[in-house]
Amino acid sequence: MRMNTEYVVVGGGEWGCYHTERLLRAMTNGRLAPATVRIVDRNASCRAFELYGEVAGVRFSVAEWAPFLLGWLDERAAGSGSHIVPSPHAPHLFLEWLEMFLASRRPTAALRREPFQAELNLPFQYPDAAGSLYLSVASWECPLSCREPAVCPAIRARRSWELGDIIRSRSASPAASMTPLIWKSEYICPGVAGVSARAMLRGAHDLLAGGATGKAAVATVSACHGVVSVLSYDLAPERSTCV
Repeated sequence: MRMNTEYVVVGGGEWGCYHTERLLRAMTNGRLAPATVRIVDRNASCRAFELYGEVAGVRFSVAEWAPFLLGWLDERAAGSGSHIVPSPHAPHLFLEWLEMFLASRRPTAALRREPFQAELNLPFQYPDAAGSLYLSVASWECPLSCREPAVCPAIRARRSWELGDIIRSRSASPAASMTPLIWKSEYICPGVAGVSARAMLRGAHDLLAGGATGKAAVATVSACHGVVSVLSYDLAPERSTCV
């Protein structure tokens, strides 16, 4: 029987093995409905491929992450409950996918990354060389399998923040004047969270329909941690003509 739901595990290294093991355990224990686990890595000899090569329900794709997602989302995701499970140490993968998606729909589009400069005043803000800003609301070390409940287990008090809301309010302010495009990572099973494939496509299509030019604050977040980037776009630039 073909399973309509897939969990795409990004990377076949340490984190890919961890996420795959957790997903399979949750399915075995009945905490998660049966589904396909697809591991994506450009290295055909990666650790996850070796460990799970003979495991039923596990599939493999040897590919770069963003190009794989471009084809996979178009082919499978629109009508399913599939999720993408990114590695915590990956670059801003969904921004890269969004750039490819927009270019595939608008081949003449002009796209440019810019640093995120809206003030957030968070305990942890780390800019990378590409201009993405890695964020955390926490000034403490969080447990690996935290579900980010209403009562934070680290401070033993009610959580008063939602990182996506913070980014949304700052980026949409008159001073910043950006369109917030925020993908929220959802709890799947203990130790695993992922972004809905359907939500990714919906956000990208909303951006296409929202206007020809502008700036988007593109973020992938959980309640407490995430990354945000700025994408400046002109989806219908004028073409030069030869006389």
